[in-house]
Amino acid sequence: MYELGIAHTLGKPVLLLSQAKKDVPFDLGHLRFIIYSDDEAGLQNLQFEIVKCCRGESSHRTRP
Repeated sequence: MYELGIAHTLGKPVLLLSQAKKDVPFDLGHLRFIIYSDDEAGLQNLQFEIVKCCRGESSHRTRP
């Protein structure tokens, strides 16, 4: 959380990753995050979503 606060203060982009929406703290739910699963298909989707976000193609929360 400390590093996230620093990034926010400096205006740096942040991409949050979680395996379950319930694991995202309530006060961070409005930020962009990607939900992924720890299996082959989930990790491939995670890679795809990270590339999309880095290219600026996705500015919304990604959910399964």
